[in-house]
Amino acid sequence: MNGDKLRSGEGKPKPLPASTGPIKIPGPLPPLFRQLDWVTFGVTTLLVFIGYYLTLAPDLTLEDSGELAVGSFYAGVPHPPGYPVWTIYTWLFTQIPYSNVAWRVALSSAVAAAFSCGLLALMVSRGSSLMLESIADFKAIERRW
Repeated sequence: MNGDKLRSGEGKPKPLPASTGPIKIPGPLPPLFRQLDWVTFGVTTLLVFIGYYLTLAPDLTLEDSGELAVGSFYAGVPHPPGYPVWTIYTWLFTQIPYSNVAWRVALSSAVAAAFSCGLLALMVSRGSSLMLESIADFKAIERRW
């Protein structure tokens, strides 16, 4: 059946229309993330970091805490699989000359967790505003609202 269409010319793509003039290139695109999105990122990151900072363990805790702190301090392999990216990241924090190594490793985890919460807030802020902008009923409302 499809072969019959191709033989008769029905299945062939239609030629593109001839252009009527030069192609117009639109002006510069607005940035994907607005200022409000970045403020959301900053406020969320700061608030989450403060919460984590105030609740950091002052020293070693249970389970693998000691093993991971020593692995971070020497940039070694704590145990398989070794967490190489995490070990290098926390090793940078062990170079801070303040408190003990376990606290510095915990600080690195607090920074990473706060940053990831901030990124999540950034994406939710932008994504939700894009969804609201796509709903036709909301287009009739003034933008400042």
